[in-house]
Amino acid sequence: MGIGLLANPKPVAAFNGSAYYVEDILYQAPAYSFSYRPENAPRYSISSDYLLYGKDNAAEEWTMIGKLCEYKVKSQELLDLFQTPSDRVYDAVNDVKMVYRADAGDDVKTFYLVMQRHDGKLLLAMGYDNENYRHVRWLFGLGKLDESAENSHESLDGGDILNDSDVKDESDVEKAGDGNSADKTANSGIDQKDSRQDFFSSYADNDKIDIVNLPEELYIYRNFGSTGWISYMNPLRFDFDVKEETELVIKYEINNGSLSLKLKPYGSDEVIYGIDELQKDEGSVTLQPGKYSLILKGYLSDGYLHVTSR
Repeated sequence: MGIGLLANPKPVAAFNGSAYYVEDILYQAPAYSFSYRPENAPRYSISSDYLLYGKDNAAEEWTMIGKLCEYKVKSQELLDLFQTPSDRVYDAVNDVKMVYRADAGDDVKTFYLVMQRHDGKLLLAMGYDNENYRHVRWLFGLGKLDESAENSHESLDGGDILNDSDVKDESDVEKAGDGNSADKTANSGIDQKDSRQDFFSSYADNDKIDIVNLPEELYIYRNFGSTGWISYMNPLRFDFDVKEETELVIKYEINNGSLSLKLKPYGSDEVIYGIDELQKDEGSVTLQPGKYSLILKGYLSDGYLHVTSR
């Protein structure tokens, strides 16, 4: 059965010009250890001109994902994207009336399918269109946040309004928290700032701070061989302070994935240390007192990245 525009379709409510939360999680690919719950799942907004936006549940700013376009696809082709579809997935997909697709345009070819059911309710699937493993990672049932979220995308959290200044283009960098408080660990040159999203965890060990376990929300794990995947709308940026001359050691082994890394003075375009494609190696750079930004981009499904100061 093909899904697309139908002749004389039964009218359903328009879904553009509204913002949505994840009401139900119908599917999570079993290959990944990280999972969402409805309360920590992303939120989405669809503008009146069918631009899809997304943001983490606790984030303040929206990120434009891409333009939603009508997508003609057969029901079986949709079901084939699920590794282990349950009866709920079968029932939901077979009830789909219209499908729209947006592509994030990132390295791992992340795609989003917004699917409208016959009763007007929306499903959103997020997956990867890479050649080796084309699949859906999540299937969400969406609930509408606000009835008046038209061009301004009004709605979130009791009147939070999405204006032009709140929207980030895909080329922007996601800042890792405000750094309102500092974790000043003794005997270390790095003053790691606390972050709302806990982008890095740190601990003191033999006069060192190990910055390990990149944010769980982004599926990078400290231990080699852990199952995970990073796929994010924007590069990640972690800002940190150096209190005294410090050598930063970067170790990495990427068995399946593609990550790039850049270290810059905060607010500067100058790259102090950069690797276009991490594979297996170790490098170091000496930092003088000041504020710096570590920027990561790409995806990882098998490997690790370990940053240590000494």
